[in-house]
Amino acid sequence: MLAVAGPGAAVRQDNGVVAVDAQRLSTSYRGRTLALAEIEDLNDDARATISVTDRELACHDVSLYVDTQAEADRYADGHEAR
Repeated sequence: MLAVAGPGAAVRQDNGVVAVDAQRLSTSYRGRTLALAEIEDLNDDARATISVTDRELACHDVSLYVDTQAEADRYADGHEAR
């Protein structure tokens, strides 16, 4: 794979397809960047259970975590409106 722009999460595969390398994404929850271990601790309390990653977030090397599907849907609805 070849990086599209620097060492970020978006990569261009040999066949030209752009993909996201999820291992390079920072994890964000309620406006804070957390370590994956912290996300796992939140998961134990049924929080930060859903990961949202779209093109806009991937360009910033971020995976957004939310508590419910409704929150994920609200994010997606807001993204479509932009």
